[in-house]
Amino acid sequence: MTMHFRTIKDAIETLLVNAASGQYRVRGYPDQAFNAAEFADTDRLVQVYYDGGNFPNTSSGRGPYDHRMTFKIQLIASRAAQCDLTVLNDLSATQGQLAAALAAVEPAAKGVDDSIDELIDLVFNVLMDGDNLHLGLSDPVGSRWIERIEKQEPYARGDRAVAEATMDLTCRRTEEVPTTDLLGTVDVIKTDIQNQGDTAARASVEVETT
Repeated sequence: MTMHFRTIKDAIETLLVNAASGQYRVRGYPDQAFNAAEFADTDRLVQVYYDGGNFPNTSSGRGPYDHRMTFKIQLIASRAAQCDLTVLNDLSATQGQLAAALAAVEPAAKGVDDSIDELIDLVFNVLMDGDNLHLGLSDPVGSRWIERIEKQEPYARGDRAVAEATMDLTCRRTEEVPTTDLLGTVDVIKTDIQNQGDTAARASVEVETT
């Protein structure tokens, strides 16, 4: 039986893909080994993955289980600078190279910071749209909420400034699991009750044991 968190992850991806309109791309797994040039301008990237879940111990060991899940929505954008920004960390760089890199940092950093802010805006509006309360699924999804947005300061990679942000999307579903039918595992003990000093047997009592 497929767990609901997998279906919900696919639904989140589908919502974002359908709303992209050429403003970003969607990928369903995290990848830190990237080429910054891939995420310039409207090629910004949105990555979606299941980050984990909690299962409060409030049900029997046979289920169903309350799954309080968290999905990471990772956003990446880049903006070109007018020179190679890696010289800022190069001890052998000349004064002229450093001056050129410093002059290129501010406009590139400002541009990519604006770009990631816009991407946060776009993705938040898709996922928290009232029409997407159940993330596009026909079955209800409980407590859909973006609990946190965390944004990093822009940093240099090659000739580009890069910015990243992460959203924590939480929700709840009850996970069903295959379980043996309890009716086949119950023993029934039948006994009559007789009060002390009374010769008549009273109504039977049945006791189920597992």
